[in-house]
Amino acid sequence: MGRHLVPPSRRFGGRGSCIVVIATSAPLDSRQCERLAQRACLGLARTGSIGADGSGEFAIAFSTACKVPRETPTGVLTHGSLVSGSLTPGDSGLDLVFLAAIEATEEAALNALFTATTVAGRSGHTLLALPLEPTLSAVRREYRSVP
Repeated sequence: MGRHLVPPSRRFGGRGSCIVVIATSAPLDSRQCERLAQRACLGLARTGSIGADGSGEFAIAFSTACKVPRETPTGVLTHGSLVSGSLTPGDSGLDLVFLAAIEATEEAALNALFTATTVAGRSGHTLLALPLEPTLSAVRREYRSVP
């Protein structure tokens, strides 16, 4: 959409950073949380981010679930038994958790763009808010042109 809204002389080109924090109540261990955090970049990519050189995308994920013991009186629990198969039969339960993280990250980025305000900084640097009506008009035009 940027090419429809911003004159070439005002484009910045890939600078800036996004920090994503993902909290889940799914009982995930540290390795699974790391894998979940990696999905945040897929959500940013859906909004057009390319993770340009100099861009500092960073994501962390944590679980708020109660600690699940690895050993029980009746046997040992495996990592997979914590979520695998508990959400959908036949598929890994993590797939839905990963999808939720991707979609939530995408929505958060879009919400940030559509609710941003113009800000003025040091030395007269100004970043303009996304112009809502021209953006929505451009989206409507582009959407109609898709077969």
